[in-house]
Amino acid sequence: METLVRVVAIIIEVAILAGITYAVLYGVKLMVFDLGISAKYRKGITLALVTVGILFVVFYISHLATFYPPRLD
Repeated sequence: METLVRVVAIIIEVAILAGITYAVLYGVKLMVFDLGISAKYRKGITLALVTVGILFVVFYISHLATFYPPRLD
C-alpha cells in the first residue's frame, strides 16, 4: 500500500509541475512572438520549447522517483 501511495503522489506532483511548465513555456512563446519574431520561425521555436518542456518533465520524474521521501513510521 505504501508503494502505491508513493507512486500516486509522484504522478500527481509531476502532473502539477508539468502544467506549470506548460504555462510558463507557453508564456515565453507568446512573449517571443510579441517581440516581433517572424512567423517563419514559429515551428522551430515551438519545437525548441516542446523539447525544453520534455526535458523538464523527465527531470521532474527522475528527481521525484529518486529523492521522494519514504514514509516514516
